[in-house]
Amino acid sequence: MLLDKKDRKKSLVVSVFIAIFIIMMSILSGSAVTVSISGLSGSITQGTSQTFTVTATLENLDKFVPVSNVTLNISGPTTKQWTFDPVSGAIISGDTNISINVISSPNSSNFGYGSGYGVDNGTGYDFGYVSGYGYNYGQGGGNVSFIYEVTLSTASLDLGDYTAIAYLNTESSTKPYFASPSVSFTISAASSGTSSGGGGEGGPGVTTSEPFENIEKAERYDKSLIANTPVTYSFSAAEHGLSEVIITGKENENWIAVRIEALKGSSKNVGTPAPGTVYKNLNIIVGTKKIKEAIIKFKVENSWLNSNDLAGSDVRLVRWDGSKWEQLETALMSKDATSTYYEAKTYAFSYFAIIALKGTAVTTATPEVTKMPGITPAETPDVTATTEERSIISVWMYAIIAIVIIAVVYFLVIKKRGT
Repeated sequence: MLLDKKDRKKSLVVSVFIAIFIIMMSILSGSAVTVSISGLSGSITQGTSQTFTVTATLENLDKFVPVSNVTLNISGPTTKQWTFDPVSGAIISGDTNISINVISSPNSSNFGYGSGYGVDNGTGYDFGYVSGYGYNYGQGGGNVSFIYEVTLSTASLDLGDYTAIAYLNTESSTKPYFASPSVSFTISAASSGTSSGGGGEGGPGVTTSEPFENIEKAERYDKSLIANTPVTYSFSAAEHGLSEVIITGKENENWIAVRIEALKGSSKNVGTPAPGTVYKNLNIIVGTKKIKEAIIKFKVENSWLNSNDLAGSDVRLVRWDGSKWEQLETALMSKDATSTYYEAKTYAFSYFAIIALKGTAVTTATPEVTKMPGITPAETPDVTATTEERSIISVWMYAIIAIVIIAVVYFLVIKKRGT
C-alpha cells in the first residue's frame, strides 16, 4: 500500500512535468505567420500613384490566429498610417491617399459569428476575425494567404527617403501583431516643373493675365489637395525667392496647380505700386479658391537689406486685395550668412510683393514643436519592441508560471510524504 502511494506520487509529479512540457512547447512553437511588402522600392516620382502588394501568410494551420486588422505605416519626411479591414479592404483609419484591392481573403464567403469559432468545416485551421468571428479553413490545402493590392497616391508625400512596414494585428496579448521587414523607397521630384512663358500659360484652373514682357520667371507645380491637411509645394527659382507654398484646402481636390511669377516690375493688374522699399513683385496663382489657409516661405538676401540700410525685422509680405495693399502676418524665422528667412500667412492668392517698411518690426517666430502623427495603441501596435522580443518576454512569463506550478506540486508531494 505504501509503495502504491509512492508510485502514485511519482506518477503525479511526472504527469505535471509532462503537461508543463507540452504547454511550453506549444508556446514556443507559436503560429508561423509571415508578413511582406513587395513592389514598393526605388525612386517614385512625386504626384504619381504606386501599386504594390501586402501579403500575410499563415503557415501553421492548426493554430488559431485572431486577426483583427491590417496596418500599413510609412515614415520619412511625411508620416502616414492606414488601418484596413482584412476581409473587405475597407479603410478603418487614415486618409484617402490609398486604396485597397483584396486579392485573397480565405473563406470570406463563410464569414460568421460563433464565439470565436465561426463555421466549422473540419479539424484544420481556425481563422478568427475580431471578437467572436471566425472561419475554419478545413483539413489540408496548404498555407493560408491574405493578399492585398495597395495603390498609394504620392501627392501628399514630401520629397525624401521613406520606409514602410505592414502589420497583421491580432487580439492576442502575448502576440499583438506580426510585422513585415521594412522596405525603403524614395519620393523624387518630377524631371521638369518650371516654365518661363508669359500671358495665357497655365493648366486647368490656372491662367495668367500678366503681360509676357513683365514676367521674369515662372515656375509651376501640380499636386492634389487633402481636406484640412497641409500640402507643400516646393519651388527653387532664385528670381522670386519663394521656397515653399503650403496650402490647407477645405476639400479634397485632385491636381491643383500653383504658379509663381517673378515680375520685372509692379504687376499691371494692381492700381498702385506696393508701399515701402520693394524687394520682389510676385504673382501667385492657384487653381482653386477652396483654401482654408496657406503659408508662404521666402527669403531676402542680406546684401539687399544692408545696401538699403534695413533690418531683417523690417520685411513684410503684402497682397493686393483688389483695391489696396494689405500687410500679411509675417514672421522672421532664421538667418544665415547670405539670407534671412520668413513665413507669411494668407487666406487667398493674387498679386504679392516682398517689401520693407523701415522701423516697423515683424514678429519673430517662436519655434513650434510639431507633433507628427504616430502609432497609437488603438490603431496599431507599439513598434518599439519587435515581435521576437515580445515573444521572448511571453515565454519567460510562462516559464515563471511553470516553475511556480512545479514548486507548488513538489511542496504538496513532500507534505503528503511527511504525513
